[in-house]
Amino acid sequence: MGISKDLLAFGQEFISLCHGIDISPVVYGSLACLVHLKDSSLNVNDIDFLVREADFPKLIEASRRLSGLRFEPTDYHSIKFYRAELKVAFDAIEHYLKGIKIETKRTTINGHAFEILGINPLKESYRRAALSIPVKVEAYREKLRMLETP
Repeated sequence: MGISKDLLAFGQEFISLCHGIDISPVVYGSLACLVHLKDSSLNVNDIDFLVREADFPKLIEASRRLSGLRFEPTDYHSIKFYRAELKVAFDAIEHYLKGIKIETKRTTINGHAFEILGINPLKESYRRAALSIPVKVEAYREKLRMLETP
């Protein structure tokens, strides 16, 4: 359970890539939940980042410098990158968090620094996702319940 060292390193590789091309990614999803809940037993299978959709082409182009990547575009304002079983996703912040005040916090996990979405916008992102992504409704509701339980 928790998050693997390999996945953390893969995420950090993308953070470094982004910073090199003036993109400031914000982590949300399961990794942000793990940090806010301080629950290392929460399973994190991938790392979800928020960036501007206008930065997708620049990110895709820069990712060609990284070895062993597979890229997957989507039709829902996201792009995904894979290396073997590791996965990171970049979602369009202006689509997924439209109208939400963005708050972030800096955190370090096993020596890897991340800017993560604050707890209130993270909760709202799960509320919206539960309404718009039918295949994952229960998982999103469960994460929202955990975030709202003191």
